[in-house]
Amino acid sequence: MRHRSNGTLLCATAAATLTGCGDDKKATASADSSAAASASPSASPSASPSPEGSGIEALSAKEISEKAKAALLSASSLTFEMEMVSDGEKIKGKVSLDKSGNCTASLTVAGQGQFELLRTGGHTWMKPSAEFFEKLAGPEEAKLMAGKYLTSDDDDSLADLCDLEHVAKDLTEEDRSGKVTKVGVKTVDGIRTVAFSVPDEGATTTVYVATEGTPYPVRMEHTGKEGGHMSFSGFGEPVAVKAPPADQVIDPSKLKG
Repeated sequence: MRHRSNGTLLCATAAATLTGCGDDKKATASADSSAAASASPSASPSASPSPEGSGIEALSAKEISEKAKAALLSASSLTFEMEMVSDGEKIKGKVSLDKSGNCTASLTVAGQGQFELLRTGGHTWMKPSAEFFEKLAGPEEAKLMAGKYLTSDDDDSLADLCDLEHVAKDLTEEDRSGKVTKVGVKTVDGIRTVAFSVPDEGATTTVYVATEGTPYPVRMEHTGKEGGHMSFSGFGEPVAVKAPPADQVIDPSKLKG
């Protein structure tokens, strides 16, 4: 199994659902019958979705998952927000990225602090909070780093988090752990969606797909001990990134720790 950054761990849990592990045998009349569907998700599938229905809700779960997979893989940019538990750690974050390699991200790990990421032109910078950097390198280094960025070009996990094609593949890679089942129709923050789910080693992953315009995934939810959710928006919207000034950047190799 290849290494995954914290920001893409939930992508792995949702992979089976988007690929469509098998034909659904039974469609329920409403998403209310699903425990995952009882949440109150919020996201926007696109900046200006078509008001006309695509007819996707009449398809089988496998067909819906394939259309959602194709839509996600073809997206030129997107934003995802997540809340998850990984290895017992609570992680919350927001990432905006495009196929040109532009990326902005803000991630918080409970009890460890927060850090921001910027990536453009093939270069990556990380700006840790004082709390995060103190745990990383100690209080003295944290004072020197206040308000500054670390160059992070050699960190593959951060680069992967900011790589749209990598993230999209993580979300759509094959997994035959269970049969995908159609859940039903649900309005997600004013957006009409059709939901489907797949069992995943004692847990369940549910995906909500927009029924109007391009069938982008709107939200993914994963139950279980290390559950969480991702919401998607900003499809096709520009991701503006400006490299930090040179006097605000520190080469990590220059630090004592």
